[in-house]
Amino acid sequence: MDSINHRLVSIFLASLITSLLLFSGCIPSLPKGNASSTTAVSSTTQATASTATSTTTITTASTATSTSLSTTTISSLARKITSNAVMLSGNLRSDVDVIQTPDKKKALIASRTTFGGSYLDVIDILGEKIDKTITLSGDLRSGVDPVVTGDSSTVLVPIREYFNRQGILEVIDLSSGSKSSVPLTGDLDFDVDVVLTPDEKTALIPTRIESLTQGFLDQIDLSTNKAVKKYNLKNDLKGGVDLVVTSDGQTAVVPSTYGQGSSVDLLDLQNKVISKTLGVPGVLQLDVDPLLVEDMNLVLLPTTDPGQGYLNVIDYLSGKVLYNVNLSGTLQEYIDVRISLDGMTAYMPSHKKTQGFVDFIDLSTGKKTSTVTLSGDLQEGADLLMSSDGKTGLIPSHIGAQGYLNIIDLVNRGISSRTALSGDLEESVDVLLTKNEKTVLIPSHKNNQGYVDVIYVCSGQVRDTLALTGDLREDVDVQIMVGDNTALIPSTSRNRGYVNIIKQVSSGLALMPCTSAGKGYLDILALDSGKVILSLTLPGDIYQGVDVLLSSHVPSTPHVDEDMIIEHETVEVTTTTSSTTLTSTSTTTYTTSTSTSTTITETTYTTTSTSASTTQGPVITPRCGDGYLSHPWTPGGGDEECDPNTGPYNNWSGAKEYPCPDDLECINCKCVGCGDGRIDDGEECDAWRYRVKVGDNFLWEGETIECDGGYSCNWGNCVCVAQDSDGDGVIDGLDTCPGFDDNLDADGDGIPDACDETPIDCSSHCTGSGWLTGEYLNKDSCTSPDVGPGNCQYVCRYAYALQWSWSNMECCCQHYVIGDCPKPDMVCDCPDSQTLSEEICPALKPANPPMAP
Repeated sequence: MDSINHRLVSIFLASLITSLLLFSGCIPSLPKGNASSTTAVSSTTQATASTATSTTTITTASTATSTSLSTTTISSLARKITSNAVMLSGNLRSDVDVIQTPDKKKALIASRTTFGGSYLDVIDILGEKIDKTITLSGDLRSGVDPVVTGDSSTVLVPIREYFNRQGILEVIDLSSGSKSSVPLTGDLDFDVDVVLTPDEKTALIPTRIESLTQGFLDQIDLSTNKAVKKYNLKNDLKGGVDLVVTSDGQTAVVPSTYGQGSSVDLLDLQNKVISKTLGVPGVLQLDVDPLLVEDMNLVLLPTTDPGQGYLNVIDYLSGKVLYNVNLSGTLQEYIDVRISLDGMTAYMPSHKKTQGFVDFIDLSTGKKTSTVTLSGDLQEGADLLMSSDGKTGLIPSHIGAQGYLNIIDLVNRGISSRTALSGDLEESVDVLLTKNEKTVLIPSHKNNQGYVDVIYVCSGQVRDTLALTGDLREDVDVQIMVGDNTALIPSTSRNRGYVNIIKQVSSGLALMPCTSAGKGYLDILALDSGKVILSLTLPGDIYQGVDVLLSSHVPSTPHVDEDMIIEHETVEVTTTTSSTTLTSTSTTTYTTSTSTSTTITETTYTTTSTSASTTQGPVITPRCGDGYLSHPWTPGGGDEECDPNTGPYNNWSGAKEYPCPDDLECINCKCVGCGDGRIDDGEECDAWRYRVKVGDNFLWEGETIECDGGYSCNWGNCVCVAQDSDGDGVIDGLDTCPGFDDNLDADGDGIPDACDETPIDCSSHCTGSGWLTGEYLNKDSCTSPDVGPGNCQYVCRYAYALQWSWSNMECCCQHYVIGDCPKPDMVCDCPDSQTLSEEICPALKPANPPMAP
């Protein structure tokens, strides 16, 4: 009996300890993926949404780990969720997000037409409709977002004139819809945004002139909507690299770059001058931004060379570069520097070959104090995430097609755990901490299937794996809702954008957009049960870099590098056969429907249990190789540019080959090569020489992508070659004196003679030739004075001017001879003027007058 009681007490204590550990989140709970909900139905029904703008479909997943949707479970959390789609005036642009006014009453999104026009749609969120549409004066630039002022009165939209590449800042009054168009100095660069000063009275926007490889900054007074200052930057902009402004609004720090180095312009915004320009080693990396550390008056600017990365530590008050810290590797695109809570340590990810690192840098000494080695390499745009207490860092990495989550102890400066994910990372898809910071969500994908892994932070163990309805999309992140709020998710279909307004989303639910076979979905995840409780089928597909907007959400690491998709980047999508899915519209009624999707020649049957009717129609599924050119304007949609008709789905009567234009190759149903207007593997520049239209629409859009400074594009193979227009051996991008020989520098001051206002040192030149010299004189002033005698002395003065035609400057060499008159018998007998000017002075003139070098 005593032994039984002892065993019962032991079991009770063990259960109590386990419960406490589970409550703390430090050991994994049992998998919850297969937990059933309180209400289950065998399938769903399809209905029309309450407005006429679109029809929205809901798909629900049966379990957290199953990819099949053959059994549907609808939780109580999902029942109240409603969805409505609002059609926009144009189409989406990569990484141009929907934004919300601070009062949360209006949503704003810029959209574009196929032919270089654009709009700003103002959406009434409560009424779920377009409030007003403002036609903009030009085209949108990828990643350049609108900015709304804190009082919700004004929105700033940078746009560009489509043909002449001229930037414009549209200043729009939201109440009236009226606008002022402010011309900018140059063109917009991708993901280089307009910045407001803290008092919101001034807008700062960098632009560039591509032909000059030169960057500029326009300072715009928003009370008059006029540019009050145009700053010429030292060098050119780099895509995605923004400026920073101090909290007092007095100083702006603007990085720029050229072929072999970078510089930082320090701008005094009050006096409207560039107070200092500082040079740093290395070039700027795509979308790797400077970081302002105001407590220490510092700006941290990462730069990189082919074999070496740097963290440049700049004191912006004194105008000095304090340190150039060598990193363990080079910079990865779109991954930023982070700072500790005390502002004393910087965390800088870098990589070398296929190995990733995180360097710890002491900002007071400029020393690299520690380095953490990651599992494999960094993924583009997958940033380091820090916990709110600053003790834990989380950063994804991958080895081949296997993704990992590295959990870093930032205090002890080591890896706490390395967790293998369900698949590989997707570019620029970040991790997210839950509100209590005990678990982390990290999306991954494998074989066109997306997952969200829920991982305990303290142990690194996977708690749940949730299979998504489709695959991940570049730079589209998972988010968590706080409170009963509204979510807005843009999507695109047939060159038209939509904003889907999702309401009654309960607190704690996670939202993960995904894509499958050209269709977009919003999966809603219940983290406590480890399930996808609802999958909303969107009109069209989700778009690269365009995230869900939540009215209230769990804050994550500030994402400085929002544009993870370069405008001209080739995006390849591989489509596969869809599995059987169940669909329904989110209203208040849930009944049953069955749908089977097959090949082009087969037929889909949809049966609705609420009525005895049966409808049928052909189903066209975009598949590369099926002998059908699937594009946005065809039945079934798609984004193919060619089709090789190689199967296995080409067994239908209309199948044929759709080739690419000459010199382009059909790869994954994309026309790839020099002349497609996009940067492909092995290319450094490109021009959109090959244009294919179906009807009035281009099958794909490209642009002319020139080389960076000093290089010109060989349009035959799309490779950048060095350009030396003046033949002095210095390429144009580094040429100090274009059109002249940079090697001629008579005074050795580093400025070639042809561009030097004072090409030689006149003092050295004249005195070395036996002459004296004074200050610089105009040519007409450099003449000999009279030589008349006086006071028993005479003076002979000679002047010789050397002039350089390219600068209209001259050295005025002078020589003085002072003599006493002869004094025989103590009588002053001075020479007369004729003798002095014709005999004495000419005899004393220095020989060999100096010649211009």
